[in-house]
Amino acid sequence: MIAWLRRPRVAVSVTFLVNGVIIASWAPHIPYVRERLALSEGVLGLALLAGAVGAVSAMTLAAPLSARIGPHRLAMIGGILLLGISPLLVVAPNLPLLVLGLLAWGASTGAMDLAMNAVAADVEHRARRPLMSGFHGMFSLGALAGSVIAAGAIRAGFTPFEHVAIVAALLLAFAWVSFRALPPASRGTENAERTRLRLPARALVVIGILALIVLGAEGAVESWSALLLKEGMGSTASFAAFGYGAFSLTMALFRFLGDGINTRVGPVALVATGAGLAGAGLAFGLIVNAPWAMVVGFGIMGVGLANTVPVVFSAAAAHGKTAAEGLSSVAVLGYLGFLVGPPAIGFAAQATSLRVALLGVAAVLGVGALMSRTVAPAGEATLKASTAS
Repeated sequence: MIAWLRRPRVAVSVTFLVNGVIIASWAPHIPYVRERLALSEGVLGLALLAGAVGAVSAMTLAAPLSARIGPHRLAMIGGILLLGISPLLVVAPNLPLLVLGLLAWGASTGAMDLAMNAVAADVEHRARRPLMSGFHGMFSLGALAGSVIAAGAIRAGFTPFEHVAIVAALLLAFAWVSFRALPPASRGTENAERTRLRLPARALVVIGILALIVLGAEGAVESWSALLLKEGMGSTASFAAFGYGAFSLTMALFRFLGDGINTRVGPVALVATGAGLAGAGLAFGLIVNAPWAMVVGFGIMGVGLANTVPVVFSAAAAHGKTAAEGLSSVAVLGYLGFLVGPPAIGFAAQATSLRVALLGVAAVLGVGALMSRTVAPAGEATLKASTAS
């Protein structure tokens, strides 16, 4: 068992899995934190913005830090910090400490996210075949498991702190060997410390906007699904956890199928259909305005968004002077959407309602579907490269 966990592909898979479980363990308790601290939707959105600030700050520093200690070590450090900080968020005694905790949580998330994707890209490069969809599928599988565990813990009467603390401790005990076995980078780090910050190419900016839209929609489900179902539609707290769970279930399933689907229909059709389907699913649940329909809508969103991020990352790798440069430029914009999107929804909900704010997300996903041709050059570049070899 221990030797199996030390395999590079398994170690990366476990890291993605742990990231998904702990994020899904925190998300269902956001309504609890809001109620306990008596926060309005706007103030909650502002608090969540602290997580975005922490993550973006960490992403800015991640590249030089990764060059010094290696992305494998940075992913391990980020993961351990994330596991340690998450239980503290649900017991923050006041708003300032919640904001401080979210800053640290966001920094840990940002560092771990970029580092584990860098390690995953390197493992994929060594394997000489697509693996990224599978790794992201492990994140979704972890998010599904985290949601189911959260629902069970709430129903069993565990306090939020007991639930998140126990999960974090078990995850660390399980993942410690794999964290330490993450393989060091074999390419792309030789001149990392001498690389200057510069603006990305125009094509990367456009691809980055598409990544921002897609990951912003994912962040909306993570941060607002439980609150929408519980307070907006009158479901129980345990049922509300299944909103993110349905999203994670369908996303995990279709991510594991993603490489085959991409081969059959191509990246442009995959992104256009996926973003459009995600927007339609979200709109369906909001218009019907019933808990069961909303859970179905979140499940449809998972189907649509499952493989858009891996395809977008492949396009980014084809457009950068190196794969790492392209991926880092697009990832920062994409995860900025994932982290800034939820606070922006909170502000919009304060001015209108949460349903109206999320209908805006559905509309923006429609714009993302229209931008699908931005990934076409990536598919062509990959095809040319494989033909030349």
